[in-house]
Amino acid sequence: MKNRLNQDVSYKIAIVRTDGLGDMILTLPVCQALKEINSNFQITLLASSYTAPILENYPFIDNVIFVDKSINSICKIFRENKFDIVFFPRPKFEESLAAFVALTKYRVGSGYRWYSFLYNNKVFEHRKDAKFNEAEYNLHLVEHLFNLKLELKPTKLNASETAINSIKKKINNLYFDIEKENYIVIHPGSKASAKDWSPVNFGYLSSEINKESNVKIVITGVTGEIVLCNIVYSVCTEVFNLCGNLSLAETIALISKAKLFISNPTGVLHIAAALGVPVIGLYPNTPHISSKRWGPLTEKSTIISPPQNSKAEYNDDMSQITIQTVFDAAMKWLQ
Repeated sequence: MKNRLNQDVSYKIAIVRTDGLGDMILTLPVCQALKEINSNFQITLLASSYTAPILENYPFIDNVIFVDKSINSICKIFRENKFDIVFFPRPKFEESLAAFVALTKYRVGSGYRWYSFLYNNKVFEHRKDAKFNEAEYNLHLVEHLFNLKLELKPTKLNASETAINSIKKKINNLYFDIEKENYIVIHPGSKASAKDWSPVNFGYLSSEINKESNVKIVITGVTGEIVLCNIVYSVCTEVFNLCGNLSLAETIALISKAKLFISNPTGVLHIAAALGVPVIGLYPNTPHISSKRWGPLTEKSTIISPPQNSKAEYNDDMSQITIQTVFDAAMKWLQ
């Protein structure tokens, strides 16, 4: 098999992923794969500053540019850094145009966008078909350019010691000792990234778990999800509702010591999986938002979706997922 590029050259490589947490978790295996091709590749990640806590000390990147915090425009970033290669796992027109104008030599992206003429290395895959996980689609960009077959290695994360110490102070002083007591984390929101199981159901699930197990139950979410989390709390007042009270780094630290994480499809689910925590993910069935494309990269997972129905409109009816089904799955992990 003849490679398209000389793997021994120390290319300056940019990977552009300026969207959310889960998207980033499923893109990071690209960085590891590139470093395993040649450890001397200089890899720069162009990202959103929101993802900073999951990139801190990540070993397979050399530099991060937070585009939303940079004093430079995206055009100037490409012009000044003089990258040899740029990968666009989730292409956006203005970012792709910036690489084109900067004359980046190898520009790798989808062949199915109206602006795909901006790429000189095109991958013809419709991701909405969900034939692969998003992480596999991302890896295909590298395989296409280097003409290699690569192994997908899931992202592995560790919580920062600073964040662990911070969360210990917050939790241990007010609620319970996170080092000595077992607890699970329930995250009812998903920023409307998919169809969701209702917060009322999460509340009843919490009540059932509380009756049958001595584990503590912690509810997490961002400030914009306070209403959802309050609904969970109104149904089960035994939970510890920390929604809106933790930074992302502290949330990661909290999850890292949990016995189980349960949520709708959300970036935090992927973080829990990368931390090695067992996860239960509640996913719809429609391919482009299903677990087949957006599922967590871990063997420690249970994916629950609505029963398949002859009427397509019911296939994404998350209310068809029973509380008993999720409860039984949780009990298996906790036992």
